[in-house]
Amino acid sequence: MDTGLPFILILLLDAFISDITITWQGAIIFSLITGLISRKIKESEKEPPVLDSSIEIEKMRSEIASKEK
Repeated sequence: MDTGLPFILILLLDAFISDITITWQGAIIFSLITGLISRKIKESEKEPPVLDSSIEIEKMRSEIASKEK
């Protein structure tokens, strides 16, 4: 998904805008680079807790309480 969507969007831009020309190899390289960057950004983001997970919620409450002291 991280590489497929940029590839499709670039090919659509190439098809609909006559002033833009890009080879399919260039589109693949661009898509791979943006996909890798996106994956690295997503790795560093914390996932939100699951709504039904009382363990995660209690862990967050204890972290907040320890920071307030």
